[in-house]
Amino acid sequence: MPTQARKTRRGSLRRAPAEFALSEFPPDGSLGELYAELLAYPNVHGCYIGRKTKGRRLTRELSLICCVHEKPHPSTMAREQRIPREVRWPRTRSKHFHLTTDVQVAARGETRDLAPVVGPGDELRPSQAAHSGLATLGIALKHPTLGRVITTAGHTFIPNGGGTQVFGPNAPVLTVANAGDGTSPTTFQAIPLKASRVPEADYALLQPQAESRNLFRDSLSISGIHFARPEDVGTRLFALTRGDIKPTVLRGVTGTLAFAGVQMTGLLIVDDVTAPGDSGCCLVDAGFRVWGLLVVGALIDGVIRSVFASANFVLALENAQLA
Repeated sequence: MPTQARKTRRGSLRRAPAEFALSEFPPDGSLGELYAELLAYPNVHGCYIGRKTKGRRLTRELSLICCVHEKPHPSTMAREQRIPREVRWPRTRSKHFHLTTDVQVAARGETRDLAPVVGPGDELRPSQAAHSGLATLGIALKHPTLGRVITTAGHTFIPNGGGTQVFGPNAPVLTVANAGDGTSPTTFQAIPLKASRVPEADYALLQPQAESRNLFRDSLSISGIHFARPEDVGTRLFALTRGDIKPTVLRGVTGTLAFAGVQMTGLLIVDDVTAPGDSGCCLVDAGFRVWGLLVVGALIDGVIRSVFASANFVLALENAQLA
């Protein structure tokens, strides 16, 4: 039977019968693993195999396309947050195929028909029954015993002093206003499960009566958690407030300050960027990694600063992970 050699980008395969047309792309299972890796990058919300673009023209080259809402300038992203130019998958134990990637913008307007979800930046409305004030939702979590929950500020339920409050079966129903880009306002119901004000964190856990996901404005995806170090001082960051993204700059890390009877630790201090009702909101970097959750505004050396508690401590205290 006649045979022919079939080349790949890196090396060659053994000779195969001419009747076979061997694919240089992974099977569905391996492709799904590659998609999962790429979807973990900031702003990536979809993947597919298609033609690579140069300028506005499609080329003949097939690539692994990464769909993003917008293309941030590479200089605004840490190296590990940038989508790699190529990915590889193991053909055998010793041989790998290399697939080029291409980044293409999927217009935000194309996602507006998706059902709104409960997520970062949504507004928690005041409740007389819960004796709670206006606040903002932070991060959605997978909790080992409570299931999918979402955070907000603990001090909206415990305004003075420290401690933990666990809500029982008769907990009041709260209202969450969606801050997505939809054309009509949407509200959800949520049940408070727990509120905590401890030195490491100021947070409450809510159980929404709707899907909760780490999507700001129902579209921009939180990519992970970052633990700030002294070397990070001066980094440009962003507060995900109720429906708005506000830029700021990191001025201090690992801080300890007393607020309403609690000596808090591990605090992040940034230029003033928040307003009353933003408590609980996320502080993220250009890669949409969460650094902190808003606690309070503070006057430091005559200058108002916004103070965030490290998001890592909430996950550690609750033995939870990002949803």
